[in-house]
Amino acid sequence: MGLIMPTPTKIGDTYYLREHVPLDIADKVKGTQVPIAVGGSVRWAKASGQVKVSLRTKDTKEAKALFSEAHASLQAHWDRVREGGPEPVSLSHKQVTALAGEFAKVFIDGFDKEPGSPQRWDTVQAADDYTKRGGAHAAAVALGVNSNEQKEEWKAEALEKRFGALADNRLALHGLIVDAASRRRLITGIAKASEDIVRVNNAKAEGDYTDLGVEWKYPAFEAPGAQPTKLKAAGGVTFGEVIDKEVRRRSLGVGTKPLRSPQKYRIASDEFAKNRNSDVVSTVTEEEGDAWVEAMLEKGRLHANTIKQRLQNTRTVIQWAIDRKYVERFPFGNPLASVMTPEAEPTNSMERTLTLSEARTILSAARKEALPARRWVPWMCAYTGARVGELAQLRQKDFSQVEASWFCDISCKGGKTVKNAQSLRKIPIHSALIEEGLIDFVLAHDDEERLFPKSTQALLVTWIRQKVGIKRPEVAPNHGWRHLFEDLAGRYGMSDSAKFYITGRTLGHSSELYGGSEAMLPGLAREMEKIEPLDL
Repeated sequence: MGLIMPTPTKIGDTYYLREHVPLDIADKVKGTQVPIAVGGSVRWAKASGQVKVSLRTKDTKEAKALFSEAHASLQAHWDRVREGGPEPVSLSHKQVTALAGEFAKVFIDGFDKEPGSPQRWDTVQAADDYTKRGGAHAAAVALGVNSNEQKEEWKAEALEKRFGALADNRLALHGLIVDAASRRRLITGIAKASEDIVRVNNAKAEGDYTDLGVEWKYPAFEAPGAQPTKLKAAGGVTFGEVIDKEVRRRSLGVGTKPLRSPQKYRIASDEFAKNRNSDVVSTVTEEEGDAWVEAMLEKGRLHANTIKQRLQNTRTVIQWAIDRKYVERFPFGNPLASVMTPEAEPTNSMERTLTLSEARTILSAARKEALPARRWVPWMCAYTGARVGELAQLRQKDFSQVEASWFCDISCKGGKTVKNAQSLRKIPIHSALIEEGLIDFVLAHDDEERLFPKSTQALLVTWIRQKVGIKRPEVAPNHGWRHLFEDLAGRYGMSDSAKFYITGRTLGHSSELYGGSEAMLPGLAREMEKIEPLDL
């Protein structure tokens, strides 16, 4: 009697792999999650007497091909178990976040020089949002399905389809075999990191390279049980030690300003250390700095502003070492001080600025919109000069009155993020916004409720380009409001100190602290009212 070869099993209209667990390892694998390759991605199935996983096809020919791959993958797993390893490992939250950060860095650096059009990232954002809603979630209505369990299953399948292969790629690069829970967490982490990729690349597509290095918020990955690989470090303080000392120094005392985003200094100095094959600060030379810049240029991936920022961050770490007397050499000062960086091609801010005609068109269209982001964010941009990303994070509790004037608080409270310290400010609400009904809209929400969705930036660009019809390629649909606000502030005689404070910019003058206390806010509101409302 010949050996019976396993074949796909049809359940309903869909084909499955369904096989018994081999008896010789049944006790060892009982209750574990088994990775099975299906159509280029990895599915997980529980081993409990038999293993079953959907091949996601109703076509007989396709099912046979997918089954062949899945069956081979399953047999390879059984063989690994028989050989005693490697056992799947569990990843910590930090490790998952680090791997998601690697994914973000690849897609931020990869598009740094040529980010393409904002529409490209609008499309990515729309696809990500659709995935996070479950992809086929609309079927819940069509099929009359109200089960949360079914909806969560659809969401997991949608995330797997869009981000599963990307997660497997990250794991493969590190030679990791992880348990099912860790892989699910990684897929979710990569989906979350995609928000940073879209936000940064969308800004760059509009010509705004100021929001560089979002990947710096992610920690460096350290494999489970592995010791970090160290570069040559004999004789002297290392970049990492200097940063650690600076973080600690700024955490001491009462009211001391902490070091913001230390990870950006770690990543930049680590890249420099790898290029020179040493992380010892005292041995840095100007020639090594020149060689690093040249190496970044030769790769042809990074924008000139990105290269400049990475050099500056490394230069800052060396300066800390000099100022705190951690190094005894450098008699001529910071060795990277004279390293030249490429000049970024200048952008014409006038071309990126919305014209008065374009602004009137957008605001008129916004009046007809029911969706809060479209209805209110363009109007707030026009009369605050704030960044769309800042406004999109606002909650009802961020609005308050001082005397007779309303203000919105741009801050880091409640998990919100800002570009830098100058971005922390209270912006007066122009009377034109109050007349439009903004405050009534705000007060209709709960204290902690977000007023606008996370995808507001991409949503507005798509709406302005496609529905409102602002087609001029040079204009920045979101950032163009800031330029226009500043022009209007100058046109109507707003003081420079008020303008810089309201827009969150700085030139390093003490007068730029205008509006820093509650006593000054009413005066700031009077400056805001100098801007005359646009005639629609």
